[in-house]
Amino acid sequence: MIVINDLNFIVRSKTILESINLIIDKGEFAVIIGPNGAGKSTLLKSMLNLIPLQSGKITIDGVSHYDYLKNNQIGYLPQNEDINPDFPMKVSDLVLMGRFFHKKLFKSFTNNDHDIVINALKMVNGEHLAQHMISSLSGGEFQRVLLARALATESKYIFLDEPEAGIDKKGIKSFYELLEDLHQSGKTIIAVSHDLDRLKKHCTKVICLDRRLHDHNSFQGISPVIIHDHSEDLC
Repeated sequence: MIVINDLNFIVRSKTILESINLIIDKGEFAVIIGPNGAGKSTLLKSMLNLIPLQSGKITIDGVSHYDYLKNNQIGYLPQNEDINPDFPMKVSDLVLMGRFFHKKLFKSFTNNDHDIVINALKMVNGEHLAQHMISSLSGGEFQRVLLARALATESKYIFLDEPEAGIDKKGIKSFYELLEDLHQSGKTIIAVSHDLDRLKKHCTKVICLDRRLHDHNSFQGISPVIIHDHSEDLC
């Protein structure tokens, strides 16, 4: 469970996040939506401690997110991947990067690490890509491989920041079906997205954000987060 209390974030006198109070229960498929500049990625990165807290508190499984992340790796698919797709690297080696957290200094990867990589690729229907160079992948295949890297952490939490970026329409459908399978397997998924029409078929909670959390229309199967009052046309 992730609990956020009284989170605020200000940059150069501009309020990005204001009075955020939120609970994401274990096993949720939560989607954060809102207009550009609404603070969606800032909220996600705050949970991951990629942005230091200015005020407020975040706990994961009952402990501060600082302490949790010191001892546990969380699967994360960022909006902008630092790896150049043209870099000469095999898919299996990219997914193996998800095991770095588990390695002590100067310790080599074990057979178990490599088995976890293959299993992660199986989970995203990408086992056949293991020996391919990442430069040969389509946009959809590359996103699946990055998701496999997140799964190789063996975390019960998967965070995704606009995972549909770079995927064609056909690929997006199968990618979200894959996320639904992962959710059904017990993963807690938190995703930033603009594609509510597609995601509402899969998600269990919608977090509608524009600096603060806002009202929005309910959807079947969705547990809405309802706070504040001034953005009727947001969602």
